Amino acid sequence: MPSHVLKLSLITLLLSASCCPQSLLATPGSLELDPRAALRIENLLADAEVALAAMRLTTPGHDNAYDRYRQVLDFLPNDSRALTGINRIADAYFGLALAAAENRNQREARRLFDLGVEVAPEHASSATVERSIERLLAAPVQRLVLDADALRALDPALGEQLEQLGAKAKREGLLVVIQVPRDDLGRWVYQRMNAAPPNVRLRARSEPGSPAQVTLRREN
Repeated sequence: MPSHVLKLSLITLLLSASCCPQSLLATPGSLELDPRAALRIENLLADAEVALAAMRLTTPGHDNAYDRYRQVLDFLPNDSRALTGINRIADAYFGLALAAAENRNQREARRLFDLGVEVAPEHASSATVERSIERLLAAPVQRLVLDADALRALDPALGEQLEQLGAKAKREGLLVVIQVPRDDLGRWVYQRMNAAPPNVRLRARSEPGSPAQVTLRREN
């Protein structure tokens, strides 16, 4: 190859390396990051770990674990440490979402789950976590099995228990499922629960069944 062509090729290679933020130096059999880029990546990973430990997952802006890991991936798109870190951020959001679902906080559970999916759309556990959240939110908030004799006698003490449940259902916006063997007993149960304060209509449905019971549920 003519010497002037060789010189031009070398100059072109050096210019492209100096302009690229992922500046690469060729070595026999491998490619290595420019030492400055390698140091920058290590610092970003360290900062990301600190932010993750402090639960600065995706906020505040430009001072969170997710931003740090994304900057690493700008240098090395397949860096396993950054990819694992992003999955850990999603894990943290999923854990918070499950805790919110256990506390019957439907809106917060879904918000946190969505954040986890947004961070790591291909996370292997997202479907399993979503099913767990749905089960937790659909689980009964409270159930009262009614004494059969007390129910048939329309016992005032049982009526007081039902009023207390009715008040809870109204305050928390819960659905009441009344399961009794006869319609007239179902009407009595509903009337006692609906008489509880506050003065709003109780949301309820009745269905035949045994044993007689009243279940409070949170509607999804």
